[in-house]
Formats: sequence, C-alpha cells, structure tokens
Amino acid sequence: MRKLSTIVALSMLLAGCASIAGIVNPPATETATVIPPDTAIPSPTNTSTPEPTLTATSTPEPTATSFPTPGPTPSGGAQWLAFSLITRVSGEYQSEGIFRMTVDASVLEPITEPGFTLLGVSPSGLRMLASFGRSLYVMGFDASNRRLLTEDFYDLGDHGAYWTSDEHKIVFIEGDGTDNVVLLGHPDVSETTLISQEGLNPIEVYPTHDAQGVFWSSGSCIAKGDCDRESLMWSSVDGTVHRSISGEIRGPISSPLGDRIVYATADTQGRNRLEYANLDGSEPEMIYAFGNHYMDYDWSPEGNRLALIVTDRSDYSGTLLTYRYYVVNNVQVRVDELPWMLRTASELSWSNDGLQILFWGTSQDDTGFHIFMKIYDIYKGRMFELPGWEQFSSMDYVYIPHAYWVP
Repeated sequence: MRKLSTIVALSMLLAGCASIAGIVNPPATETATVIPPDTAIPSPTNTSTPEPTLTATSTPEPTATSFPTPGPTPSGGAQWLAFSLITRVSGEYQSEGIFRMTVDASVLEPITEPGFTLLGVSPSGLRMLASFGRSLYVMGFDASNRRLLTEDFYDLGDHGAYWTSDEHKIVFIEGDGTDNVVLLGHPDVSETTLISQEGLNPIEVYPTHDAQGVFWSSGSCIAKGDCDRESLMWSSVDGTVHRSISGEIRGPISSPLGDRIVYATADTQGRNRLEYANLDGSEPEMIYAFGNHYMDYDWSPEGNRLALIVTDRSDYSGTLLTYRYYVVNNVQVRVDELPWMLRTASELSWSNDGLQILFWGTSQDDTGFHIFMKIYDIYKGRMFELPGWEQFSSMDYVYIPHAYWVP
C-alpha cells in the first residue's frame, strides 16, 4: 500500500537503542490523550524495507496454538490479520515467511515456508500475492494452488506489485533495473498488457481504486529502497494514454471513491507534508496536523477519512520527536487525535468495515526486539493492545513490513 516508512523505524530504533532500552509494556487499554514532553528519537536514514535474504526450506505444517490470554475481540469485519515477519541477522534481512493471526491474537499460524514475503491479499481474502526472491506468485490464502507470474520480478522500490480493486488483475514491475516495464497480468491466465510508457524505467507502482489507470514512478535503484525517483506517471490500463503528474509527489494512494489521491511531498531537510488532490494532481490542498513528517497514512474503506501517523522533525538535530496519531474526517472537516502510545507505531491499516485501525511497530528493551500491535476502536474511542507471541521477539531486529485485514 503506499508506505513511506517501512524501514524508517528500523534504522532509528537501531541508532537509538540505548535511549529506549528498559521500556516496559504499557497497559492493554490506553485512553490518555495528553502528550508527554518530547523525547528525541533518532531520524531515519531511508524510507524503505531492505531486501530480505531468502532461503527456501521445507514447508512447515500450519499448527494453531491457543494463546492463554487473548485480547479484545474486535468487530473489524475480518477474521485474520496476514503479514510477513522479517528478521535482520548479521546485517542481512531474511523473511521468516507469511503468517496469519486471528484478530484477537488467540491463534497464530504460518502460511508459507521461510523466504516468502506477502505483497497483498485479494479483496475477497481468498488469495495472496507473494514474492520469493525475484519470483512472483499468486496462491490461495492457505498457500495452495501456487501459480508463478514471473521469474523476473523487480522489487527494489517500495511497491512492486498489487491487486486491482476488482480482483481480476495484478499490476507488477518486471525487469532487471535498466529496462523495467509495468505489466497488467491475470491471476489465472498467462497473458499480460504493457502499461508503462516506453523509454522510462519504472521502479514503483502504487495501489489505486482508479479502474481506468495505474500510478507508477520512473527512476533507478542501486539497492532495496535506495532509489532516485524521477517522475510520477499515470498510464491507462490499456497502455495507450500516459500523463506525467509530478516529480515531487511521493507514495500516492487513491481514495476508494476513485476521485482523489493523497500523497507526501519532501523538502531538502527530509521533512514532508501531506496533501490531497484530484487524480491528475490538480487542485492540491494541504492536510493539517501537528508535526512535519508523515510516517504512514491510509484511506478508510468508504473513502472519506484518513488515518495518519505524524511526527515532528527537529530543525536543529534532524531527529524525530513525539509521534502522534490522527483520523482526519471528511478530509479536513474534523481532525481527531488518537490516544498516545508509549511505544511508537510506524505503520497502520484500516479494517475492512472502517470500524477499527491496526497500528504496529517494533520496540526494544534489554531482552531484545519485540513486535507489538494495537487496535483502535473508532466507536469506543479506545486503543487495545493485542497479546504478543514468542515468534514476535528476537535478539535480532524483527519487524512487519505490511499487514492486511482478511475476511
């Protein structure tokens, strides 16, 4: 989806591990909205997820394990949360595979063997899009019926592939980094349509609810996430019409209504601001919330609200200060600040019915690194923390790049 900072929190937590050691878990329910005094959090050095080191192993049999103290049972219109677990070992990043967890964290199951990375779940929740190195696969949500789409998948950018909103097609980038192309493929048929404009080198594609076209960025990458984005393009799904949007727009995601996009723009100090505009980039308007650096953002399913993670970048030191969490209702009509979190979440995802928001991130204490997840209930106005799992903790850095609500 649209992420600016899959690995932002990674590099900052590693750089500032001494300052956050010894943090203890907060209570399961947080309702306080008072922001404590700012505490310096090191600034990120990039905005992407490093490429995992992938090693194929035999597929483990999924085994459900009952967790003794499950958290609240959310009513978010989903049964599962699906995600990949990535570990950093000796400077290399490797995928532990794809997992699914019930939304109350009472059951955790592996779906694939280590090496697979989840790129998306179909709108129906029946199938997944996953990569293994440069191989791109479509498979059932239980990892059955695997079908290879390409062995030339390009994923050095932040977003290499996604499902279309009607679930009938898949947009992905193919190439070796010098002559890439954006293709529109079918999950069940070996035929593709060239979408991107000739003479450019696509490095990222962005999920959109616009059934008529695809957003993509041209440029070059020298390593996973280390990319020079030259321009944002829009191409029709038949590949006949191309339009340049702007070279300053980053991470655009379109509203589920298909009428607007929201995106970030960066300045020379690495700060950014959030704007929304028409699909062609016209009539931009700035979104106002405390802070000058937007970590993550996502449209609600009905398309009239935005969830935001915002921090403040110090002009003096460049470090990131207090994180804040917002829901912008009807885009600017009302801005609601959500409860503060002791451990900073860097990623978010709306539930399918728009009733809840999943926040997650990685924390550190003297026992190692730990994945944590919280669910904000829109109508109760409360933040609930989900119980953790042994697999979520490691002496090596561990994180979740993307998480999806699955019916």
